[in-house]
Amino acid sequence: MKYNLFFWLILAILFTQTFLTFSLGKRPLSKNPSKNMVLVIPNQNYRDKELAQTKELLLLNGYHITIAASSLNDAIGMNGMVIKPEVTFNKVKKNKYGALLILEFPPESLVLDQSMINDPHLFRLINHFYKKEKVIAAIGYSSIILFKSGILADKKYTGQLLDKTEIDPTHYTGFDLEKDGRIVTALDSSHIEKLIQLLMQTIEENQ
Repeated sequence: MKYNLFFWLILAILFTQTFLTFSLGKRPLSKNPSKNMVLVIPNQNYRDKELAQTKELLLLNGYHITIAASSLNDAIGMNGMVIKPEVTFNKVKKNKYGALLILEFPPESLVLDQSMINDPHLFRLINHFYKKEKVIAAIGYSSIILFKSGILADKKYTGQLLDKTEIDPTHYTGFDLEKDGRIVTALDSSHIEKLIQLLMQTIEENQ
C-alpha cells in the first residue's frame, strides 16, 4: 500500500511538471508579431524570481516568448535556476517580433563582466527594434544597456545606475516607471507587474 501511494505521488509530480511546461513554457510563435516578444537575459546571475514571474505573466496574457542571450550555454540564475537560451542576439528573426524586454542585469555581473553591457550584437538588436518602431523595455540596471545603445537620446527613462556618467540628467527621472513613446523602463524588479501592464498597453497602442 505504501509503495502504491509513493508511485502515485511521483506520477502526480511528473504530471504537474509536464502540465506547467506545456502551459507556461515555450510555445510556437504567433503569426501576429505583436504577440511575440524577445526576452533578453544575462548568461549568468539573472534574478530567478524575476525571470519566472515575467515569463508567467506574459504567457498567461497570450504572449509568445523567445529567450535570447549572448550564448546558447545554459544560463544560471543567482539562486541556481538553469534555463537554456533559445537564440543568440545576432540570430533573432527580428521581423517576427513586436517587442523586446531586457530583464535586469545584476550590478555584480555588470562590474565583473563589462562585456554584458557593451555587447555589439545586443546593441544592433536594440537599434533595429527602435528603428522599426517596435516596443522596447528594460528593468533596473538594464536601462544602462539602453543608454549605451544610444536610443535614449531625448527620451525620459528610469532605472538603476552604476555611476552618474550613465545618465542624462535632463531625461533621467528616477520614477518607479517611465514611458516615452515606445520605450518603457522600470526603476527595479519590484515593479515587474506594473511594468508588464504598461508594456502590454504600449504594445496595443503600437499596433
